[in-house]
Amino acid sequence: MRLFRSSDPIESYKRLRATGRELVPKILKATRDSGHDMLKAARKITLPVQGRTLIFDDETDQNALMDFFIHEFRAGGRRVVDCCDPEAMGLSPDERDLLEAHRHARASLFAVESVDGRNAQLRLRDLLEPQAPEVMLSDLSMSSIPEAAGELLIYTRVLACQGIEMGAGSFFGFSARHRDRLLEAHAARMESVTPGERSERTFIFFYQRHRDFGEAQAYA
Repeated sequence: MRLFRSSDPIESYKRLRATGRELVPKILKATRDSGHDMLKAARKITLPVQGRTLIFDDETDQNALMDFFIHEFRAGGRRVVDCCDPEAMGLSPDERDLLEAHRHARASLFAVESVDGRNAQLRLRDLLEPQAPEVMLSDLSMSSIPEAAGELLIYTRVLACQGIEMGAGSFFGFSARHRDRLLEAHAARMESVTPGERSERTFIFFYQRHRDFGEAQAYA
């Protein structure tokens, strides 16, 4: 993977974010014959489905399904991102780097430790893997909310691309007062889950908890 350095990391983030929005449709088109069924993925995360119609409450549901479908849902033991051929897809260098970032992205529940509005970053501490390095997440929207520090937990998937850490496009916000409740319930749920299923089941757990008592989200 190429390491990109820029004198303006915010502009680099914006460029990669725009590239990412264009990459997702290309991923879906390239893998439409891979055996992955989005309706089955929707049912797996307990999103309401009537016949072949998906029922979304809001944009969070749409983003959650796309994140789950691309990164977690498996057909024949493979995820959608594992079925992409960069050569056949004719990807640009930035798109190739982002695809590789999607393949290695990790999702977890993070505490927002601090907010740096000037550099559009949030410093995140991993609550599910306390020994993991802190994340400096670039996000123009969330970094404009200074009160998030110490008050907000977010479950998100972190892409590390060209020296920039950013979200994969989906996140679930929780009030920090639910920290112990979430961690205890998650630990109990994972007791009978095999290592190979843990990532998928963790995503489903936090998506369902967000539908129960998560924070309302706005999108810009």
